[in-house]
Amino acid sequence: VNSHNEHEKNLLDSTSAPKKVQDILSKCQHIIIAFIIQPLENKISNPDCFIIMKGNFKENFGPIFASRATFYMTRDINPNFSDFSCMINQIPGVGRVTANEIIKS
Repeated sequence: VNSHNEHEKNLLDSTSAPKKVQDILSKCQHIIIAFIIQPLENKISNPDCFIIMKGNFKENFGPIFASRATFYMTRDINPNFSDFSCMINQIPGVGRVTANEIIKS
């Protein structure tokens, strides 16, 4: 996730919106809210970017909302972008052997 590039892209897109929408957006602060299931490799230094990670979701939002959000966020996990532990613990039917095969290929 490159929050700066995404933020700039969103700002640019808002300038191509219809005039009425542009008038509304010009009075708003543009922010990015990203829900992620794996830790980020790089630190996000954009003050207009809010990152919510699955690992601390329960702590910040409570058990009921966290369980619903976790279910929603993990239903379409792409194993090509998951690490070994994530695949074993979060993808139904994927064990150590399958996870190793995915990582090898």
